[in-house]
Amino acid sequence: MFGRGLALRLLLALVVATAGVVVLHRVVTAREAEVRPGAAVQARPAPAALAQLGFPLAPVAGVVLLVDRAESVPNDVAPVLVVLADGALRVRRHAEAPAGPIVENRANRAGIGAAVVVPQDLLAPGRAAARGALLEVLGAWLPERPLPSARLRDLGLGLARAELDRLCAWLP
Repeated sequence: MFGRGLALRLLLALVVATAGVVVLHRVVTAREAEVRPGAAVQARPAPAALAQLGFPLAPVAGVVLLVDRAESVPNDVAPVLVVLADGALRVRRHAEAPAGPIVENRANRAGIGAAVVVPQDLLAPGRAAARGALLEVLGAWLPERPLPSARLRDLGLGLARAELDRLCAWLP
């Protein structure tokens, strides 16, 4: 008799707990789904690395050159940005001043539209901030998704095509 009464009480507790979880789930789902009148839709804040620049980046034509040293960038390539190890961005070379609204920066004769100087060990585990800043820059310069790795060219970093594909896949 004692075992049967205990089993019934445990079964009753299980049913009550399950019903409570179901009710709680429905209440939370309903509250999340309801639209509150007067609530303003907030715009997404600008990415941190791009906000440091103080000006928007226009899309670029051609490929983006990824280099480990600024001296490796051809003289006719502009803009050139530097991604520091801590994720900070610096402008190495500005694009030409536009005569009108910027639609797209032009590429040089070799088809290079821009360049980014990045740390040599960009894909190392401790370089998440630098990778994040690079991805923000690439996302602004190269708007197509999914980003084809053919739009990136490695010069001096020694990145394999599979690593460039993985880098492109990280772009949302």
